[in-house]
Amino acid sequence: MFADYRLCKKPDQQLQLLDEVAVTMRSYQDVRLIVDYSDISAGPNYMAKLKEYGNTVFKKHMKCSAVLGITGLKKILFNGYQLATGAKHVKAFSSKDEALDWLVKFE
Repeated sequence: MFADYRLCKKPDQQLQLLDEVAVTMRSYQDVRLIVDYSDISAGPNYMAKLKEYGNTVFKKHMKCSAVLGITGLKKILFNGYQLATGAKHVKAFSSKDEALDWLVKFE
């Protein structure tokens, strides 16, 4: 599954896409997710909802997640998400090719 936030510049667009990802993911098991946060910034409402889903839907239905666009302040938010949810199979990458390679090989 691919969640592309690059065109979601407004907070409500980001929340809508996050909700759509969660709804879709509920229909599957062992989802391999790639997320692209390049050129966007996430606000506190998004981060709160992401942590909520991280502790519920994502924990139950996601096998692993590769994340793109984690630079600057987003590194701190990413680390906070991992601590808050205990997400061990979520990893940040600098290129889509690296991310896809890791997702395919993830056991």
